[in-house]
Amino acid sequence: MKAWGIFALKSLIACGLLLWIWQQGILDPKLLWHGMVHVETWSVGIAINLLIISLGAVRWHLLLRGQGCRLGFSWLHKLTYATTFFNSVVPGVVGGDVLRIVYLLRHLPPEQQMVAGLTVLFDRLLGLYSMFVLAFLAALFLQEALLVSRSGTVLFYLLLAILLLVPLLAVLLLCLFSRISALGWLPQLAQRAWLRYLPVHKLLAAIELLRSQWRQTLFSFFQAVLLSLFCQLLAVWVLIRVSATLDLGSTALQNYLLAAPIAWIANMLPLSPGGLGIGEIAFAQVCQWLQPEAVVALLVTAFLLARLLQILASLPGIIAYFLLDNPQKAPA
Repeated sequence: MKAWGIFALKSLIACGLLLWIWQQGILDPKLLWHGMVHVETWSVGIAINLLIISLGAVRWHLLLRGQGCRLGFSWLHKLTYATTFFNSVVPGVVGGDVLRIVYLLRHLPPEQQMVAGLTVLFDRLLGLYSMFVLAFLAALFLQEALLVSRSGTVLFYLLLAILLLVPLLAVLLLCLFSRISALGWLPQLAQRAWLRYLPVHKLLAAIELLRSQWRQTLFSFFQAVLLSLFCQLLAVWVLIRVSATLDLGSTALQNYLLAAPIAWIANMLPLSPGGLGIGEIAFAQVCQWLQPEAVVALLVTAFLLARLLQILASLPGIIAYFLLDNPQKAPA
């Protein structure tokens, strides 16, 4: 009941944000309806988003195989569709990532459960990191325009710092863990009173496995980032196509490539379901900042329509959820 109350509060926040955007004149319901009844736009948009979900299943499959977890791709494909549906349509009530972990615990032997669960976290973090990569690549093309203002300079160097520091931090943590392991401190750490009732041994064993096969792990991470970048480029292409359908004028490709990842990152703020309203505001602000023209502000309508196409593409996930195999019939 408490979870539904939080969801209702977040929904009210989303409605308030969308109402504010509409009052600002940058959300046009007529344009939104025009895009929804444009058969070619929504059919192509849904088809591309279906492909993006399938590629997400491929990415997770690569991460699992990189850790020696052998699960049938068909089963993972259905589970990815189901969890995408829960993330898109009922966010904040039943998390898709939690559902993934529950099914992994049912289908994998105990010695693989922790490392497989970590792949869910890796999948999420690598997807987030690839958004920063895409935004920084776009910022390189927009460097001259960004560095003329303080806010643009801050954004440029913030993206650069994240791009460089995240891999460095990961390497440092891995080296630190290796050092602690070599000194024999891990068993003592696991016996600490405040850790005694947590699955510390399984977590330490999973991290040790990652460290021992770091080349294979690193290669699977690299593949996952490349696939994430490709998926994000497809999503940007859908956004550009929707903008063209709504006749919102000409906007440079690099503007989309910078504004869209920042908006997707803003979507992750847990203030509204799926970041509804928050991502639209972030997208509009970046677009107007890069191209201060009146028609550019209406790109928020295109962003909202692209979001609706993503939600529609996730609806087959409810069918995939009921087609998932029983726990006793785990794929080989």
